[in-house]
Amino acid sequence: MSTFNGQGRKLCCNFTEDWRTPFMEYLAQGILPIDRTLVHQLKKLIVRYFLQNGILFRRGYNEDPLRCLGPRKAREVVKEVHSDDYGSHPRKKRLYKQLLLLEYYWPTMKNDFE
Repeated sequence: MSTFNGQGRKLCCNFTEDWRTPFMEYLAQGILPIDRTLVHQLKKLIVRYFLQNGILFRRGYNEDPLRCLGPRKAREVVKEVHSDDYGSHPRKKRLYKQLLLLEYYWPTMKNDFE
C-alpha cells in the first residue's frame, strides 16, 4: 500500500510510489481506485491536472502549466537549482519560488521548503 498526496491530502491506494500514477491512469485510461472515497478525492483534484504527450501537468494559479515531477526527478531538480544559484545557497522560500518559475510541481514542494 502506498500513498500519493494531492494538494496536501494523503490518499492511500494500491499504486506505485509515484504520486502521479493515479492521475495519469485516470486521465489516460479512465482507471479509478477501487475505494469510493479515493475516487471522490481523485475526481475532486483531477480538475487541475492534464496530460500532454504522456506528461502530467498541473494548472498553476495563473493557469500556467506546471510539469509534475516524481520523487526522484524532484530531488534532481532541487539539487540542480540549488547548485546553479551562482555559488550561493538560496533560502527555502526563494528556492520554492524558483522552482515554480521553472514550471515544476510536486504536491509536497511547498512544505519541503518551509
